[in-house]
Amino acid sequence: MFSKRSGQNRKNLIQRVLTLKPIFTSISAKMPKVYTMSAAPKYNRIAHIYEAIDLSLELFFFRKCRKEALSGLSGKVLEVGMGSGRNLKYYPSNAQVTGIDNSEGMLEEARKKLGK
Repeated sequence: MFSKRSGQNRKNLIQRVLTLKPIFTSISAKMPKVYTMSAAPKYNRIAHIYEAIDLSLELFFFRKCRKEALSGLSGKVLEVGMGSGRNLKYYPSNAQVTGIDNSEGMLEEARKKLGK
């Protein structure tokens, strides 16, 4: 059984999530400000060589994972962060794949794999 206090903690957590208030305010207040740039321009610049850069990880790790993770899918599939489209050849023919990515350069590489 949950105590009354733990129920109140859950209620507070849900309320914070729903209102998008930071849960760790004491930690985030002490963190230095970090200014970041969108990753899209970076990936746009390296899109044409991305697969060469990532080749060792692909050969020794990701390729096996892709086959296992994607071979059993069917129907409509949304791939978020499609990148250069490396997953495309692992989807079964009955999967209707829609891919999105923040980098137009990476999506262009994926389109090349489709012949479009």
